[in-house]
Amino acid sequence: MSAPTDAIIPLVPYIKRNSAFKYNINVSFVSIDETVGIRLSDEAGANYGGLANGDCLIFDAAQNVPQKVSFRMEWLGYNRMYHQQINVRTSSNVSTAITVRKLAQVVAFQFEQMKKGCIASGHGCSIPKWAFFPYGPIQNDNVILAGIKQVSQGTVEPIFYYRRA
Repeated sequence: MSAPTDAIIPLVPYIKRNSAFKYNINVSFVSIDETVGIRLSDEAGANYGGLANGDCLIFDAAQNVPQKVSFRMEWLGYNRMYHQQINVRTSSNVSTAITVRKLAQVVAFQFEQMKKGCIASGHGCSIPKWAFFPYGPIQNDNVILAGIKQVSQGTVEPIFYYRRA
């Protein structure tokens, strides 16, 4: 089985209504070697030092962003939509945006939950080159978290790249 090299991982497209966003959550992850993204295995393994912009906030304090947004993704080949509410603000009395590092940790955790659900569903992957290990070539070491994009009001999804080891 082969998978693309340094290619964007195409998630199933999100069908959205056309409307203006009241706020904007679009985040790029930059590693300390100034390349785009960080391996999911780094964040899942608590290697928090890999992000050059890790201490930056994910949105400007002036934006009126709610405490939580909907995080969604649907991996190609698995007929399973994953969505979860995630915190994008701290829960302190003076609520501020979370950091890029914290968002990367949240995304790595949510990716693991989605992956476990896909594998446990027992349906398998209809596109073998996108199947998760041990049934296919996709492993966390090869999945690069490049960013988060807002796809509708209150909904964000990750941008992943696949890098062959």
